[in-house]
Amino acid sequence: QAQRARATLGRALQVERTATECARLAGALEQTETALAAADPRGALADARRAVLARHYANFSRDAFGWLVAADPGVQALAADVVDTLRALRCADALRQRGSLLKTSAGYEIFVDQTSADALFALRRGKQLLLASLHVPIAAGESNVASSTLDAAGNLRIAFHRGAFTSLEVVQRAAAYAACAVNDIQADVIESFQLDAKQAQQRNSALQIVLEEPGDNPAFAVMVREQLHALNPRLCGRVQIVSHSRQPQPAAEPTYEAARYAAGARLNGGRAQRRRAASRLARSGHNMAAVQLDIAFEQVRLIQLRAGESLVEAGTAARFVYIPLRAGLMVMPLGGYQPFVAPAWAPLGNTGVIRGAQRNASIYATRDLTLLVIPEESYLNDWHRPYQQAELVARLEGACR
Repeated sequence: QAQRARATLGRALQVERTATECARLAGALEQTETALAAADPRGALADARRAVLARHYANFSRDAFGWLVAADPGVQALAADVVDTLRALRCADALRQRGSLLKTSAGYEIFVDQTSADALFALRRGKQLLLASLHVPIAAGESNVASSTLDAAGNLRIAFHRGAFTSLEVVQRAAAYAACAVNDIQADVIESFQLDAKQAQQRNSALQIVLEEPGDNPAFAVMVREQLHALNPRLCGRVQIVSHSRQPQPAAEPTYEAARYAAGARLNGGRAQRRRAASRLARSGHNMAAVQLDIAFEQVRLIQLRAGESLVEAGTAARFVYIPLRAGLMVMPLGGYQPFVAPAWAPLGNTGVIRGAQRNASIYATRDLTLLVIPEESYLNDWHRPYQQAELVARLEGACR
């Protein structure tokens, strides 16, 4: 954590961030270093490290990296190989595969919230699904990056999942977040291959950052460029806007889902039934703390699904959220992941609705089932309450007691 904090502060100073931002990052570094010192108050770990280093170096600070500037041709070749490897690894991390079908190595999804532009983390804990919101610009910006590649000319090309959000204020916030991500990616990619000062100046003056216009709001790319210029003035004149390389086909509308919802039944059990349902949803991980039950359940319908019947198809527009009242739905995710049985009372399809994107899985019933159905607009307005950091910590700590 201390190393990351130092690196973040170093990049901020390098691109001449505002004094307020640099002061905030310096404060975060100080807190991390204080915590690090508190973890080893007597310095036992540091003493052990110094003893190990003393066996190899007379003066570690002076000699440890002397091989990087050694005159011996063989050592110079080794140093060049090491530097090239580090450059390639740094670049590979920035250009890693992205997209809405993929999960992290820990098995959870990170995606952009169309209602806030924040990054949402879909965390699974047993049979619970916990949606947590993170107000960190770089994380939010990266969650909206659909791809980052180098073209044949060596230019950095970046595409976004979406440019349209629920309000102009959120669009502007998303553009600022995206600019943070683009600046971070270009620092790793373009700046990873600097040579000496003269060659670096010649090469970097030619390399461009190419932003693709999102199909749902082409003006978003221009807004990102403006924010990027404000964040890093050295990039002025080096950011180009182009049309989307492959115009996305509109997702098929799931008309059978709409017909199924229209034929569904209202909940007739009154407030007691709604409170019981809310309690079960809370136990499944959904944050019900700020949900107003009378309003939230107004548009909810009950539907029946027969064994073998398809609930949703991958690639269709996400228009409804489903809640099975018992287990019996098989989820077939795209992206090469294994099928799994959806637990009872855990919302399904909500991540697609929140992202405003296509379904990334097909779901069918393995037995006759009853489900609750929530329309997209109702879910976003009345149900979507992701955990904030303090709420998530409190819930997890409570579960451990």
